[in-house]
Amino acid sequence: QQPTIEATLTSVPTQKSFECKGTVRDSGARFADFSGEVTVAPCSDPENLTLAEMDMVIETGSIIKTESDSMAIISFADMTTFVMKPFTTVVIDFPEEESKLSLLAGKIWANVKYMAETGHMNVTTNQAMSGTKGTTFVLEETGQLSTLKVLDGEMFFRSHATGKSLDVTTGQSISADPSGLTEVVTFDVSQEAAQWPETAEIGAQNPSPTTSPTTNGPIDKKGLLTFLVLSVCLLVVLGLAVFGMRYFRTRR
Repeated sequence: QQPTIEATLTSVPTQKSFECKGTVRDSGARFADFSGEVTVAPCSDPENLTLAEMDMVIETGSIIKTESDSMAIISFADMTTFVMKPFTTVVIDFPEEESKLSLLAGKIWANVKYMAETGHMNVTTNQAMSGTKGTTFVLEETGQLSTLKVLDGEMFFRSHATGKSLDVTTGQSISADPSGLTEVVTFDVSQEAAQWPETAEIGAQNPSPTTSPTTNGPIDKKGLLTFLVLSVCLLVVLGLAVFGMRYFRTRR
């Protein structure tokens, strides 16, 4: 059973009202790729913009913003990956908040591979709380409407306004506004995935692992199958050798 990932959706702060909520340190996040104009600013000075660089250290509290015709892929040490569309703003959160980032505006695609010992992760947007047992989802924030699309897995979506919670599974979408939740609707997963061509290589490079019940680590399925086949072949060869030795002994 995969660990639960919780996404806390709260009010969207403006840049001028944003405050550092912890000690600034290396978040462990790095740019895996980006294109166009992508800027990074510290939480202590949101107007102090720096152009993104591939090897730059992304500190906690960093405000990352994409402009028109730009995108960014942010990866963490645990292989959690976020893809930012144009006109998207996120904040890398502090460990004290038990979250990875806040979505202030725009649209992100998220793929979660491994979880920390706490078994949960927060993503902050606007109108609701969501949590998932799956790996891939899309969150979109307009300021008045928070929308969740589940591409793979199972999630819950809870309204802050009403407290009502609904389950959402693969191929389903739900939104939340100040009055509560909308109805769960279906969407075309392949069509949504086609809007994220940047994610094709992510899936190929980081396939979902199988977890060992004894080590809780990833297992290479192909390697395991090869090992089993070779083990069976070795047992057959040993069996034939033992049979042959016994046969020749009886002949003598």
